Amino acid sequence: MKTWRLSEIVALLLFVALFTVGGIAIGMLITEPMIDEASSMCVKTSDELSQKKQIIKSQESIINTKDKQIIQLNNRIDELEQKGMKSLGMFKITAYGREKCL
Repeated sequence: MKTWRLSEIVALLLFVALFTVGGIAIGMLITEPMIDEASSMCVKTSDELSQKKQIIKSQESIINTKDKQIIQLNNRIDELEQKGMKSLGMFKITAYGREKCL
């Protein structure tokens, strides 16, 4: 079993103390900029969230308008069907012709 001399114990204690204090100091240097960066990221994210909420609100009014138009069209279709008219479906119409040549 090893016996420790007083000088070895003191050196070990100094090493531990320096390591602990150095680690705390480095932690402080790293932590403050990290907190500032995280804070700015939160502000940036909050601004982006506000912008996206405004976009959603503007889109909601467009969606509500389109919903009303769809309801009106469905009501019109119901009226026409009650008069005996029937939809034959959707068609794609294509026209062919000569191009004008200069």
